[in-house]
Amino acid sequence: MTMDPSTGPGGLRAALGALVEPLAEVHPWLPAALIDFVLHSGSDAVLMLLEPPRTGSFESEEQRRQDRLLHARIGGYGTGSVEADRRAQRGFYQELGASTPAIQLRWYRVLAALHPQTTDDPLPLSALLHGYANAVTDGPSFGHPQLERLLEFAGHPPVAVLGRAFAASTEDELYGVRDLLTAMPGYADALTRHHDTVVESMRNAAGRGRLAVLGLLERQPLAVLRQYLQVLAEYAVSGSSEVRAAAQKLLAEAPATEVDDAFWRLAADGRPNERAHALRRLYERASDPDARERVLLAARSDRAASVRQVADDLPIETAPVQLPSAPTTSVDWQVSQSPELNLALRQLRDDLDLAAAEMSLTAPRGRAPGPDDPGVLGNDGLLDLTAAVLGTGTGADRSRVKWRWLASTTSFERFAQSDGVQLPALLRALQWFGLLRIEGSLSEYTVLGIHALHDARPEPPSFDDVARALTDLGVPRAAVVEAVCFQTLGAPWDRADLAGFVARHLPTILSLTEETHDRSALGDTEVEQRAAATELLGALDDPPERVVRQLGTAAVTGPQQIQRAARAALGDGPHAVAAVGNAIGHGRATVRTAGARWAAERHLSAAVPALERAVRAERSDTVRAAQLDALEALGRSVSEYVDRDALVGKARESAAEPLPDTLAWFPWPELPVVRWADSGAPVPPEVIRAHLVQSVRSKDPQPDVLLRRYCALYDPADRERLGDFVARSWIDADLAEVRRLERENEPILDPRIGSLIAAKGALAVAAACAGGGVTPLVQSYLNEWYGMRAAQCKALLTMLAWVDDPSAVNLLLAVGRKFRTPSIRKEAAALIEGMAERHGWTPDEFADRTIPEDVTGRKLKSVQREQTARLYEAMVSERLWSVPDWRRFTSHPVIAPLVSGLVWRAAPSDGAQPVVFTVGPDGRPLAVTGSVTELPPDTVVGLAHGSRLPAAEVEGWTAWLGARDAAPVLSQFGRAAYVVPDGQRRSTEIADFTGCLLTGFTLRNRAKKLGYQRGPTLEGGWFVRYEKTFVSTAVTVAIYFSGNVLPEDDLRIALTDIRFERSRPGRPARFLRLEKVPPVLVTEAYHDAADIAGRKNVPVADWRDRIRRS
Repeated sequence: MTMDPSTGPGGLRAALGALVEPLAEVHPWLPAALIDFVLHSGSDAVLMLLEPPRTGSFESEEQRRQDRLLHARIGGYGTGSVEADRRAQRGFYQELGASTPAIQLRWYRVLAALHPQTTDDPLPLSALLHGYANAVTDGPSFGHPQLERLLEFAGHPPVAVLGRAFAASTEDELYGVRDLLTAMPGYADALTRHHDTVVESMRNAAGRGRLAVLGLLERQPLAVLRQYLQVLAEYAVSGSSEVRAAAQKLLAEAPATEVDDAFWRLAADGRPNERAHALRRLYERASDPDARERVLLAARSDRAASVRQVADDLPIETAPVQLPSAPTTSVDWQVSQSPELNLALRQLRDDLDLAAAEMSLTAPRGRAPGPDDPGVLGNDGLLDLTAAVLGTGTGADRSRVKWRWLASTTSFERFAQSDGVQLPALLRALQWFGLLRIEGSLSEYTVLGIHALHDARPEPPSFDDVARALTDLGVPRAAVVEAVCFQTLGAPWDRADLAGFVARHLPTILSLTEETHDRSALGDTEVEQRAAATELLGALDDPPERVVRQLGTAAVTGPQQIQRAARAALGDGPHAVAAVGNAIGHGRATVRTAGARWAAERHLSAAVPALERAVRAERSDTVRAAQLDALEALGRSVSEYVDRDALVGKARESAAEPLPDTLAWFPWPELPVVRWADSGAPVPPEVIRAHLVQSVRSKDPQPDVLLRRYCALYDPADRERLGDFVARSWIDADLAEVRRLERENEPILDPRIGSLIAAKGALAVAAACAGGGVTPLVQSYLNEWYGMRAAQCKALLTMLAWVDDPSAVNLLLAVGRKFRTPSIRKEAAALIEGMAERHGWTPDEFADRTIPEDVTGRKLKSVQREQTARLYEAMVSERLWSVPDWRRFTSHPVIAPLVSGLVWRAAPSDGAQPVVFTVGPDGRPLAVTGSVTELPPDTVVGLAHGSRLPAAEVEGWTAWLGARDAAPVLSQFGRAAYVVPDGQRRSTEIADFTGCLLTGFTLRNRAKKLGYQRGPTLEGGWFVRYEKTFVSTAVTVAIYFSGNVLPEDDLRIALTDIRFERSRPGRPARFLRLEKVPPVLVTEAYHDAADIAGRKNVPVADWRDRIRRS
């Protein structure tokens, strides 16, 4: 029975009136018009008032205020009166759920006008569902039966929305509505009622869409999942390892015999790859020898060779692997209330209330708000949160109030590091907020919170305790394993601490890492995840043969990142040597090449005999070059393999073969003449052609040892001219199509058009031949195309890493230190490390030894700027030099003028009093009095800093510097030491400036003046920090503030804290405890924050209220 909307004060009319009454501020007649349209099918012209302005149009502040009001009342955005908004919405939706489909449909049109959709769906999911969010969370009368009735009324099949959800092609299509759809009453019954349609949609899904579909089945009753076992089994044997892992998590909830039956059906009737995967799953699940033998028999008798191969791969263990039993101790969930815990909870409440308020004020108009937006907690929320953490009450469950739009995870990391907070308190708080897991996986909040808790405790919990605590709270073991493999959950613990966990879950980990050599099935993120999971297998001291074999395969096939991870996991012992030997003798050329590079990368000298035998028998030039590279890296001479006559003869033979298509761009008629250095005779053009052909086929811009050796035989001037010509020709051809469009004034719809990345191997010839002339070419390309042709930028930097010229090194150092694009910056830093390793130096030592000397003008200024930055970094990181290394500076024509005006500190190895000195005109050390000071050879030297010297010495050197005509390039004195209080040494933040108010533009200008850059952009264009990175220590100083949105506005903001973040390749960045940060760096960062805040700026206690009111 439906209600009459006009009846009684408690009816729908009253509820709708209470909801829309404040909208009179937007227009006086808007509430009445909305009531008339929704309840009585009045004029729909009112919907035009709700539509957002067109993209790019100007909105006044008053228009933005009205827009926020509309979203707050109709769409669910929170404002200062968020609780009043939500009460009005709850009352209205309770009444709406029992109203007629016609009224519900008209209300949908209101929501759709406020959030216009670009999709052609009959009822776009986000617009339809976000308005029902509050009703859904409070036991509404609107569920799937009412949704289907509404669809039928609108002329659509009842299954339209559900079917569309299960047909999603990406996870993004369901973002923000999946939880709503699954939380609506009657969802499980709808899955049963529309089983055939859902299964059809699931079987038609592909790629990332399958992951989205699996999310719709999470947390469903076993009775529902049993209806979908067969299609879930199909997903568990699909081509994507990520889909397989997600499907297996769901199958783990079902009866084992039913799951086995589903796999056996696939082993009999599936496609070859499905049959192979199904047999692997069955072998892993087998509980006795007879069951395993049945699997092997089925594999051996299969009609496809690829499936029969499974039989050779599976019976590796002569006996079942005995997995270690899990520890029997349990987690102590007793949480004691204390002043410290109460303070931490209040701080968490304040942080999240601030984030929620800021979000509602700055949320972009185009985003559909509502169900995923947090509400202000206030005092009532704090009481409920405290009860949940203590486990003493059943306060209002905020786990359904979505907090995923928070600016960052910082609030929970701070909570985890607070005194009085232990693992149970952290996990209960995350669970209460609904942030323990998101879409089936551990959330970033959980992972980083656990990391922060580990780092802040002198005796952190064991990893086994963490795993047990998570499973106690209902997290499936498979999800914990997945978090360890793919989300770096175990990163803070040593390998030895993880060994037991890895061994106990070995079958699952192997299934998550298998077949990672299939690059086409993996995206960049998945490659990184699989690499981390693969390296995790190195925690096993004595890995089973199956693990060794899988790692050996991964080490020579597939993405380079996974290959390196597998090699690291195998280490340098006999397992690795045997696997390298197998790879070197493999039938596939790519595997032989990878095996040779593996031997070189891990310095496996035991592989030298196998390499020497292989190189004599090798017929592939590409493989032979890799083998010779490895021999040279392992200390063997390759001179006997350099045969100029053989090179010429072979080149002339290959000249009759057609050129590969990837060299069609090369301007052969313009090829410069190259002569042999010893005789002056011309090098046959066929030789240069052969170099280019082989290099392009190798697809690697790094020159191999033979190419370098042969090019070294060319006349130096001719060689450099050839290298410059190849590099310039490659760049010109890569940009030829773009330049043509620019000349003809045609739009460049795809900035990657005409890309020559497939021919990047040609740059190996340039790398082996070019001089400093290519450096400006590369710099110009980087400056123009960093954002659109990153792959080309990286290839050019790889080429530059082999150019023997200081200008090339200087550019790589500059790019690795401060380039705007993170991926390119990391690539340059990695190349510098490789260059240093080839010379047997650290990256810092390499940079010291390759400072350009013969430079003038603009190049001189550029080099001196780079070296000044390096000196500052050396000062704050407290780097030390030996006396012989340090003396190179005093005689260097470029850097000597820089170091002569600086003050140095020498520490004798015998512990005697440090010597503080400067450098005289003749390069000798001088005391502050002007007398010559001798430095013993075993002394180490570093830059002095005022915070590390007695006050009297600081005063003396300050006076000495003031008497000089020229100012020094660094400010070493004038910043008093900041000493971290004893009680905060294990903290990761300095909060002395929390609450210092200033404007967004003032913060930006002051921060940039001190060398800080804007931090990463978060959801909705929001950013919350300025940062400065020190490359040699991999430490970033981050100065946090209340936040601003792009494009930047001159908002009133407040500083919050200073943090020090360390990043390592393949691992997430982590905040350092203050006791782990060099004291000089702490002092400098503290005074940077003081200068940014303003020396007279005093923190205010009510800063949150002040920035809200601005």
